[in-house]
Amino acid sequence: MIENLLYWDSKLFLYINNWGIGQEAFWLLVTSHYFWLLLFIPLLFLFFKKPYIQFVYIIIAFALLILVSDQFANLIKLSVARPRPCQIIYLLKEMNFIATPCGAYGFYSAHAANSTAIVLFAVLLLKHLNRYKLLYGLYGLCFVLLVSLSRIMVGVHYPLDLVVGYLSGIIFAYLFYIVY
Repeated sequence: MIENLLYWDSKLFLYINNWGIGQEAFWLLVTSHYFWLLLFIPLLFLFFKKPYIQFVYIIIAFALLILVSDQFANLIKLSVARPRPCQIIYLLKEMNFIATPCGAYGFYSAHAANSTAIVLFAVLLLKHLNRYKLLYGLYGLCFVLLVSLSRIMVGVHYPLDLVVGYLSGIIFAYLFYIVY
């Protein structure tokens, strides 16, 4: 059962990864840390209107959310030890690998988990601002999907890594919202 799932995950990875041929510079930009500014700058404007102390608490909550989400993903990567696609020789021959370097383990995607957690936590915090909540939610969803897709396009994550990353991000966003 698991072998079959991993087989189809590899096949889907190769299918999606090869869409990116000829667009390498774009996908490298999207997967870079600089691209995340497009997620954080609108957040700062949305929450800057809050009273100062509440704004500080929100910034601290986001920082802790990213820290916990990211480190939990790293802990799972080391525990599961599923090699990234770029570590598999037969996949390297068929894929468009453009990321450097290629880390050892990829299950699950911290990019998918962190971006999902940030967007969902923000949407939950914006519950009273319906117009902004909807706009940022749609904008954030596009950001999450684009960043996640970039992880496949550069050759470092399987689709299943992203799905589990989304689930992890959802769980952490709700936990942090409950605590906040």
